[in-house]
Amino acid sequence: AGLHLAYLSSGLRYATSLSNTSAWTTTLLTAGMGDYAALALAVDTAGNPHIAYNETGKPIYHLARSGTTWVTRTVDMPGNVSTNLALGAETPGTAHLAYMAVEGANLAVRHAAFNGAAWITETLAVAGPNVSGHSQSPRVLAQGGKVYVLYADCAALQAGKDYPVALILQTLSGGLWSSQTLYSFVGQCNWN
Repeated sequence: AGLHLAYLSSGLRYATSLSNTSAWTTTLLTAGMGDYAALALAVDTAGNPHIAYNETGKPIYHLARSGTTWVTRTVDMPGNVSTNLALGAETPGTAHLAYMAVEGANLAVRHAAFNGAAWITETLAVAGPNVSGHSQSPRVLAQGGKVYVLYADCAALQAGKDYPVALILQTLSGGLWSSQTLYSFVGQCNWN
């Protein structure tokens, strides 16, 4: 158990504290980063931390610790990335990432899965046009052998106006995705 924290301060840093102490151990993972990167942190069931990060115009990276060793892997390339990362981990050595990506004139919800050796990326859905005023952060949860990705379908986006929005839950179970609308409303997709 314990507490885990990823943060930016003249680079990407990781800090941990055991649950029975107030002492923190801090590690510099990546020097030379700006203080405006997107970060996501998850801990798998074996207690191994996973960190995903992205700086504007650069790939998404994944760092995973096993024992005392940190390994960095590329998840997706900069042309496919629009930040807003969400990371989930369950089975030791694996992770799931949900994020927004630019695909042509649209923003798409992407899912990336780390199987212990490599990242596999896929587009789950087009979430709406890539225009000013369309901002959102998908959420991901890995639990009970399933993966859940929550996002907003903003395909009806109209700049400066309210429009129909649907909250969508995609579920990965047994290698297949299913989709359900959880809630529909009239509003705007300009939140993170």
